[in-house]
Amino acid sequence: MPVLSKAKYYKCPYCSKVFPFKSKLNQHILVHTGEKPFQCSICNQNFQRKSKLKRHIFVHTGERPFQCSVCNKGFTQKEHLKYHQASNNHFKFYKCLHCSRFFSSKYYLNRHLLDHTGEKPFKCSICNKNFKCKSNLDRHILVHTGEKPFKCSVCHKNFQRKEGLKYHQLMSNLSKCYKCPHCSKFFSRKSNLDQHILVHTGERPFKCSICNKSFQRKEGLKYHQVTTNFSKCYKCPHCLRLFSCKSKLDRHIRVHTGEKPFKCSVCNQNYTRKEGLKYHQVTYNHLKCYKCPHCPKNFPFQSKLNRHIFVHTGEKPYQCPYCPKKFYSKFELVRHTRVHTGEKPFGCDLCSRSFKIKSTLDIHIRSHTGEKPFQCDKCHQSFKRKDSLFYHKVKNKHL
Repeated sequence: MPVLSKAKYYKCPYCSKVFPFKSKLNQHILVHTGEKPFQCSICNQNFQRKSKLKRHIFVHTGERPFQCSVCNKGFTQKEHLKYHQASNNHFKFYKCLHCSRFFSSKYYLNRHLLDHTGEKPFKCSICNKNFKCKSNLDRHILVHTGEKPFKCSVCHKNFQRKEGLKYHQLMSNLSKCYKCPHCSKFFSRKSNLDQHILVHTGERPFKCSICNKSFQRKEGLKYHQVTTNFSKCYKCPHCLRLFSCKSKLDRHIRVHTGEKPFKCSVCNQNYTRKEGLKYHQVTYNHLKCYKCPHCPKNFPFQSKLNRHIFVHTGEKPYQCPYCPKKFYSKFELVRHTRVHTGEKPFGCDLCSRSFKIKSTLDIHIRSHTGEKPFQCDKCHQSFKRKDSLFYHKVKNKHL
């Protein structure tokens, strides 16, 4: 297959660099010629770029067009304003009244509010399906019309989505993009590739100086510092972990103390968490439960029963966007897509490692805390993992 050019480009006569637009090439050539065509009418100083001349004029006029929305301080450059906001936590955020999430603009807040209200104001006129965002409706309508509005200018292949066209252009021009050494993804910029590689390595180079929590991106650290009230954090007296509310700390401390405050009123068995008690009560018919009509299994919630029924019907309504695999639940789909994306959203607060699944993170944290919550009821030997306890019972006939 011939290698396709991404688009028409303009090559510099002085070096090997290429540019997508002639205007960009003309601007670059000034670096080689040393020409400075833009002159200040006040002090006659010359500049290679018009943008630099505009910025220079602020020195004469005293104008500071970039203003902080919190303290009203003005700056001549946008970069200086951003540095000021980051240094003084002067970011303006919009808080959701229904939950604790923050958003950088009112638009994103309003879109998020639809998750709480359940409202889907955009309706398809063909199949009556509703959508939260107009962009999702526009994209859905293409399924009915068969239209593919995004066309490759080289091979004339059409695509329904802009992302599909971009991916095609990258894949068809391997000499001008950056490929991830860990997966098949391509990136148009090296900085984007470097950021993506952190997903594979698990490295989290940006660390909070107060609670030591690490982040893969600088923006994540800034957001954490702005939205976290460190004076109200609750620290575990047994290990280094911090918690945003006292109830989470109390639940965590039981891991160290071994306390089991939740007791079954029928058989008097104790549990560290309320969820464990409820599951026990359902399993042994010690509570109202939802019974599967196809098999003897019981479930504590109607939603769990509905998901289980798919096992009998064979229905798998959640399909992976990257491969043909289908799944019974949205949770299984989300977990599976991380195989394709390499995403590891669950980061350890005590080291730089991150994980695809929360349960794996929980097991890993025990290597720091020394916690062994699973105990054999015959010999009282403790284990970090539930499967280790099971193998121990089988090997020593402690079942």
